[in-house]
Amino acid sequence: MNQEQGGQRAPVQAEPTAASTPAASETEPLAGAFLRLEIAPDDLQHWMAAPTLPCSAWTDWTSLTQAYPLCGPSSPGAAADQGARLTLAEWPAARLALELSFVDRRLERAPNNHAALAQILAQAEAPWHATARYDPASGQLVFGCLSYDDTLSGFLFFLALARSASAHLGERYGLAVLQYPNAPDPNAPDPNTPGARAAEATSLGPDGASRLLAPTDLGAVGGAFAPIITELEDLAAAPDADRSAAWINQFPTWAPRAD
Repeated sequence: MNQEQGGQRAPVQAEPTAASTPAASETEPLAGAFLRLEIAPDDLQHWMAAPTLPCSAWTDWTSLTQAYPLCGPSSPGAAADQGARLTLAEWPAARLALELSFVDRRLERAPNNHAALAQILAQAEAPWHATARYDPASGQLVFGCLSYDDTLSGFLFFLALARSASAHLGERYGLAVLQYPNAPDPNAPDPNTPGARAAEATSLGPDGASRLLAPTDLGAVGGAFAPIITELEDLAAAPDADRSAAWINQFPTWAPRAD
């Protein structure tokens, strides 16, 4: 993987804020960030070349489902007691505005959406922990990182980037999910069975629409990327020769064309 794909380039360093502090425990699970789109080839190019949109392009962030601490680790899965955990609907408005502006500055530093997606790929702990694939014939795009930033700022960055794609889908649809691939799903028939527990998700399209999913909807999308997650986890345990043959990363081909 070259630097643009993220194999060698370190992720953009976050400016320290209370809610963007990494989880204190090294045993905390990293989130998986996954995106599926139905998008035409020309529309994919337009989205890749377009500038990133700020979080302020949407006003419904208080609909996010997880509780996040006002100070210390912002991971919704953090085990340490770092103070009160509140949903964003319960956060003081000024504190939420500060967090959103922090994420906006991160988004602004990316020259376009392709560069912002590269930052997400850069967080993969290994090349085979991420995938990017697109079928021009069907218009099916899948993008995923198995080891993504498990912080509120990381979640907002990914969701804002994914939601920006909705303006390029036309009558088509998409789905973005942040989840814990190896965590139990409390909504499953057997909560102790490991599964892809969705933390946050947004539906995309048509006609530029996007909607943050309510807790009652998260159980239905937790398994949406199960085949991709299984494939990436299998690759992590495969010999290097098998990895190079099976791993798919078409991300460089998505780069905006110089017209």
